[in-house]
Amino acid sequence: MKKTLLLLAALLPTQVFASDLACVGKITNVMDYPAQCNGNLSFQLNATGNTWNCSSSATGNAMLLSAQATKKNVSIYIPNASGALTCATVPNYTTPRYMILKTG
Repeated sequence: MKKTLLLLAALLPTQVFASDLACVGKITNVMDYPAQCNGNLSFQLNATGNTWNCSSSATGNAMLLSAQATKKNVSIYIPNASGALTCATVPNYTTPRYMILKTG
């Protein structure tokens, strides 16, 4: 029983994040709109079209500016438990669960 609980506890995070929608692309625009993004930057990614997304932190803000300046790809991971979202249908001012600056 104890082993089963440990196994379930170890697998739970992979199951929760397995439903995230991954959108990968370049930053096309960055906007300072603190009222919409809890004091953080908003941005558009070519993979999400005209949709504005929100950074979740000051570190995320720095990553966005770096990605835009260097023209590196960014991966954003958006909660998508229902599986209904696509990169083209992400609502405006969605905050990704996390993002990755692609360095290669």
